[in-house]
Amino acid sequence: MLLSHPQRVEALTCGVGDIAARLGEPTRPARWQARLIAMLIADQDFPQPLPLMIGRRLITDAHPRSKWSRVAVDQWFDDRIAPDTAARIDRAAQAAAAGDMDARADALGLRLVAGGRR
Repeated sequence: MLLSHPQRVEALTCGVGDIAARLGEPTRPARWQARLIAMLIADQDFPQPLPLMIGRRLITDAHPRSKWSRVAVDQWFDDRIAPDTAARIDRAAQAAAAGDMDARADALGLRLVAGGRR
């Protein structure tokens, strides 16, 4: 399925609320979340937001309506996960993906010719 332009942009970016949720602060007001992210930018090398136009000004600071590159944010979070934890997360994701593929193959009546669990 092809994504429309707004869906593609949304898939490539994340906002203040998305980041705050990953930090365990999903219910705080957006202005509080933006201040927290501004502190992370200043003190923890968190990625800068994409430029945002408000009125006739271009804002490059964290703002409640700011957006970030999802790849840059994911990398920042990934860099803070211990290697053994990251490996467990990867294995769990691989097992979930394999289960999804098996379920889809079963739904289509497909069977493996050689190897696998069959």
